[in-house]
Amino acid sequence: PLTFFTGPDFPCMLFTYALICTPTFFFIKDVCAALGAWALVVGSISSASVILAFTLAACSDPGIIPPRDPDLEAPVWVPGSPGPRMTLCTHCNVLRPPRAIHCHDCKVCVLELDHHCPWTGKCIGKRNLFFFHAFLCLLCSHLGVVLLGTIVWMSMRSTPS
Repeated sequence: PLTFFTGPDFPCMLFTYALICTPTFFFIKDVCAALGAWALVVGSISSASVILAFTLAACSDPGIIPPRDPDLEAPVWVPGSPGPRMTLCTHCNVLRPPRAIHCHDCKVCVLELDHHCPWTGKCIGKRNLFFFHAFLCLLCSHLGVVLLGTIVWMSMRSTPS
């Protein structure tokens, strides 16, 4: 299930929301409103999709491995036995599967950690990497919409009536 999960650097996430929403608000208010209904629809869909993708990347679980019960002993892996080789993290004391890495910023182990992102304020790992990539692609297309809309708007304003 989807859960609301922010990282330790959540003020950076809020700053990123402001960096996206503030210029987008003025773009829709000034540029799209002047260009007409089609521009309002395109601008609104573009901005809503960027904000949704960012929210999913910044507020979903990246694949954090839950802490283990300290009373339980770590299972001993016998060479040649089936199954993944679990290792004990010396920083957070969790049993982690292969390809899980400890994030020193969040102080947790994350499945297939890609990086700790300052813009989302948390780790980008196995469970939110798709949303992060979607955010980057949608952000680039949104910037294209804003640039194209602004160029059209500016050319309409400079053309004598």
